[in-house]
Amino acid sequence: MPRTKKKDKIPAISQLPSGSYRVQIYIGKDPATGKKLNDSFTDKDYNTVVHWAIDRLRDRDEGTDIKTNPSKMTFGEALDKYIESKSAVLSPSTIREYKRMRKKCLPSLMHIPVNKLRQQDIQVAINIEAADHSAKTVRNIHGLISAVLSIYRPDMPLKTTLPQKEKTEIEIPTDEEVKTLLDKSKGLPIEAPLYLAACCGMRRSEICALRWSDVDFNKNTITIKGALVYDENDKLVMKTTKTMASTRTIPMIPVVEKALARIRKEHSDEEFVTSLSPNTVYNRYVALLKQCGIKRYRFHSLRHYTVSVMLLLNVPKMYIADYVGHNSENMINQVYGHIMKGKKTGFTDRLNDYFAEMM
Repeated sequence: MPRTKKKDKIPAISQLPSGSYRVQIYIGKDPATGKKLNDSFTDKDYNTVVHWAIDRLRDRDEGTDIKTNPSKMTFGEALDKYIESKSAVLSPSTIREYKRMRKKCLPSLMHIPVNKLRQQDIQVAINIEAADHSAKTVRNIHGLISAVLSIYRPDMPLKTTLPQKEKTEIEIPTDEEVKTLLDKSKGLPIEAPLYLAACCGMRRSEICALRWSDVDFNKNTITIKGALVYDENDKLVMKTTKTMASTRTIPMIPVVEKALARIRKEHSDEEFVTSLSPNTVYNRYVALLKQCGIKRYRFHSLRHYTVSVMLLLNVPKMYIADYVGHNSENMINQVYGHIMKGKKTGFTDRLNDYFAEMM
């Protein structure tokens, strides 16, 4: 590949196999990560490349290049750099969600220079998002804004008024509905995912990442240590579990052991407990709900079912948190502080009977 130079100040210009010319210029270090940054330009015309290089070098030397001077960045450019700086440490699914927000949300902020951003601009942008999104989603969007500004505008404390948190009652399938689903799933690819979700409280991503080598039929345990998620390009990638607490070994109750042993025998050459992708698990689950005439619950509702059953059995919350992979029992109080609708009447009846007898 021929290389040539135009004045000593201009870096080497390479001619590519296509015939075009390319130049790369060192422009400094990323303020967020400290990594070296290079800017490149390619064009079929050699002189155009030379002029671009001269202009870029001037920007670099004068400190006006937005890539090395955060104060010259727009919020959109700062957001892009933040996402890039976190791509190696955050979950692929988190990066995917950040890029979705970048594309779909906060259009009014993207072209405002970071150094000119005002609290009023952020409040207006959040008001717009609140019109179409849940309070939880809006808070997630604001959290991303806060993270970006903590690096590129640390002098700007945020005092945004956010939508009030919504208290939603989690819908949980009944015992009869779960039993029907498990019975009807026998022999189907969705059978193992249903048992692992409804009886073990496993997340869909954890189920799809579970290998047979993680299922110990001698000790009757299941070890959860991975998750299968979609990245920013909608490709499936294997990652570690959601949190350190999510990596866990749980006892395999007899009903699950019996089902998995039969499935293992039928699929002895398979590496994974299920060959279904997370999306396919959901689609097969919805199809089975429809076939059984059961209302449409989220697949995650099966995990809620597990926790609710454990609460009804008076299992200590610390043990429940460990079983389903929560960091602490506080999460159990916040998310699962409820009782299945079908059981509430029973508790009320017991309370009535107690006081009736006492009086």
